[in-house]
Amino acid sequence: MLDLWAVPCSRRFLGPSTDLAVWVRNPNQTVRGSRGTLGWMPPEVVLGSPFKPISADLYSCGIALYRLVDAVWPEPNEVAEANRIRNFARSFMDPDPSLRPSLKLIYTVVV
Repeated sequence: MLDLWAVPCSRRFLGPSTDLAVWVRNPNQTVRGSRGTLGWMPPEVVLGSPFKPISADLYSCGIALYRLVDAVWPEPNEVAEANRIRNFARSFMDPDPSLRPSLKLIYTVVV
């Protein structure tokens, strides 16, 4: 279990299990089956539909990023920045996998 402590904040952030891997040859490859931690899985995985593992991972990363921001922010002068990051994280959690950002887009935003 990923267990990150928010310092100096007294709240704790618990993330999903990170010991599961699905190997894919390209980002458009789909797989079937339920993989992951309930509560962190995207809708398409929960429903048992074929899914793209990279897109599914983005959904879980969006949840983790959103919760992490809540665990460590906002300080009164950082509310705007925290909201910007929350909105970015929400885009990862779109119920429609085709509307989640690509890794290329995420890279351009982060870098």
